[in-house]
Parts: sequence; C-alpha cells; structure tokens
Amino acid sequence: MAAKQQDRSSRTEKPTPRRLRKAYEQGNVPRSPDVGQAVSLAAFLLWAWAGAGAMLSGLARELRLSLAGAAGPISPERLLERAASSGRDALLLMAPLLLPLLVLSVVGQIAQSGFHPRKQPIPFELNRVNPVEGLKRFVTVEKLVAAGKALLRVALYAAVAALVIVPEWPRVVELAAGTPLQILQAAAAMSLRVLFRALILGAALAALDYAFTRYRWYRNLYMTKQEIRDEAKENEGDPLVRSRLRARQRDAARRRMIAGVRTADVVVTNPVHVAVALRYRQAVMNAPVVVAKGRGYIAQRIKEEARKHGVPIVEDPPLARALDRLCEVGLPIPEALYRAVAEVLAYVMGRRRGPYRTHPEVDPQREEATR
Repeated sequence: MAAKQQDRSSRTEKPTPRRLRKAYEQGNVPRSPDVGQAVSLAAFLLWAWAGAGAMLSGLARELRLSLAGAAGPISPERLLERAASSGRDALLLMAPLLLPLLVLSVVGQIAQSGFHPRKQPIPFELNRVNPVEGLKRFVTVEKLVAAGKALLRVALYAAVAALVIVPEWPRVVELAAGTPLQILQAAAAMSLRVLFRALILGAALAALDYAFTRYRWYRNLYMTKQEIRDEAKENEGDPLVRSRLRARQRDAARRRMIAGVRTADVVVTNPVHVAVALRYRQAVMNAPVVVAKGRGYIAQRIKEEARKHGVPIVEDPPLARALDRLCEVGLPIPEALYRAVAEVLAYVMGRRRGPYRTHPEVDPQREEATR
C-alpha cells in the first residue's frame, strides 16, 4: 500500500496525448453504468407516456384469459401450455420496448467516451486464475467504495418509491376489488410517478458518478517526469511525430509571416501567383527588408492581409518574380534590386507622379548568377 501511495505521489504530470491514445486502444475508457441506466429509464418513460395504453390493454386481456382458464379442470399439460402461451404473448407485447431499451443502453455507454474498440488482445495472466489473487482483487478499496455506492443508490431509490406509494396505500387496498384493467391502470400510473422521480434522481447520480469516474480515470493516467522524458525520446525517433512537428512549425511560421504584412510599406505582386511584402525604415535600415513572400494560396493571403490593413499593392510581375527568387523573409533585398524597389517605394509614397512603370529589365536568373 505504501509503495502504491509513493508511486501515485510521484505521478505529477498530466497525461500526454500519446498516453491517452494508448489507454483508449487498450479499452481503458471512463464509463459510468449509471449513465446507461438513466438513458434507458428516460427512453422507457417516453415510450410509456406515448404508447403504454396498447400494452396495458393486451396485458389485461392476457390476465383475463388466464383467470378464465383457471376456472376449468387443471392438468399439468394444460398448465404448461397456458403458461407457454401467456409468456409468448407477453413477450410479443414487451418486445417493442425491450429492443429499444437495449439499443439505447449501448448508445448511452458509447456516448460517454465514443466508440473505442480494444485494439490489443487481452493478455493471459496466470494470476487471474489464482483464487488467492482473485480474492485480493475482490477485497479492495475500490470494490468497497463501489459496494457502498450501490447500497446508497438502493436506499435513495427506495426512499423515492416510498414517498409515492405510502400516501397512496389506502387507495391501493381499495383497488383489490376492481377489475384487472383498473388494477393495471392504477399500478401503471403509480409506477410512472415512481419512475419519473427515480429518473430525476438517477440523472443527478449519473452526472456525479460520470464526473467522478472521469476524474479518477484521468488522474490514474498521470505520469512521472521520467516517463515524460522517455516518451519524448521515443517520439523524436518517430517519423510521423517528426513530420507533424515540422508541419506545426511551418504553420506557426506562416501565421507569423502573414501577421507581419500589416507592418509593410508595399506588396509587389505577379499579380496572381506571387506576392512579396516589403518594409523600409530609412532611419534604422540600410535597405528594404522582405516581411513576407509566397506563391499561390500564400500570395492570396498576403494580398488579403494587405488590403485589410491598407497596405498598397503594386503589380510588377518581373520585380515580384525576382524578389521571390532572390530574397528571404526577414533579410534585406540584394543590391541589384535597390533601384527597382526604390522606384516602387517612391511611387507608393507619392514622390513619383504618373502611371506606374514595371521593371522588365529585372531578370531573376541573371541577378542570381551575379550574386
């Protein structure tokens, strides 16, 4: 027990997504049986409210036939035949209720944590067939807590039933002289009142039990710092994890780049396929710096961000291609493009009048060869 407490106290780190995934694969999921019971009870009450009349009439008819058959001579063969017939008819009357209840009970269990079939086979452990070990597993704190919860649940449901039945007991005694249909109708009405109050109690108990079950399940999956380090080392060698990590890093870098477009002075475009955002602060920069660049979808995002923040957009296909090919984000432009970029900045700052003139003389391949 002391070793178990020490092990639990050393588990201070929240479970990683990988540990949670492995727990699901092993069939270790948080489920409360109270939730399925509450869902089934709610479905039963809905069905009873909508269509119990037909079933009650059928049961009353079966009861009358059974009582009428009891008036004649009784033989073992006739008794068995009558019992089989009554059981079959009662089962047919109850089938429309029992099947939906079974389905909804399963749905209630799946709804708690999703559908997670066990992917790993159940290993054979010799101590599972050892009676001594089985007795130890039976007498545990968890089992005692579960037994206490069950007894408390039974006591609460009994109290709910008593609150309904005790005030109605004189009327129940009077119904002993009534017809079978009257007895069934009165019993059904009283049962529905009991079950409705039991549903309210059951829903509250199910919510509390599921919250407690999920908390204990999550807490039992806590990890030690050493387990966190070991898992990180294993993940570093996993190609899938590495590719996902690189993808997340690229997405984060792309988002930062797009967000930086608001600080640009101009965006030079192809105009459709390429976009390059430039910023120039004469007091602190020796040359304009590329804030963002991209092709295709990224180019469209850069232009959208520029329009959103009022950054001028200039269409100059040769210069846009040269900037895209020769420049890197966060670095100054090469000296060979100073003049062309200076003319673009002069145009957007209003220092140059007249229509904008593109720069067909800019050749990315030639400029790259001279770098």
